[in-house]
Amino acid sequence: MLSCGVGTPLGFSRVASACQDVAGVDWFVPDEQMEDQTAEAVATTIGFDPALELRIPADYRPPVQVLIEIAPAIKDTVPNPNPCVVADPRD
Repeated sequence: MLSCGVGTPLGFSRVASACQDVAGVDWFVPDEQMEDQTAEAVATTIGFDPALELRIPADYRPPVQVLIEIAPAIKDTVPNPNPCVVADPRD
C-alpha cells in the first residue's frame, strides 16, 4: 500500500539514520524491519515533497525489487528538494 503526504517516520534522524538509495530514490526503513525479513516493512521516502510511505508485505521481502519498480514513477512525479545526504565523518 502506498500513502502520500506522510510525516517524518518514527525513529528517523537526518544525522543518525541510515538512508538507502534505491534506483535514485532515498528510503528510510527502521533497522528492526530491515533485520526481520519475515515481517512487513514500511519504507518512507526521504527528501521528497510530499513524502511517500510504502508498506511492503513480508511475502515481497526483501523489498529491493519493489522499490526499484516504483522508483521511476516517484522520480517522475514527486519533487525531491532535500535528498538524503550521508554526512562525511571528517566534518
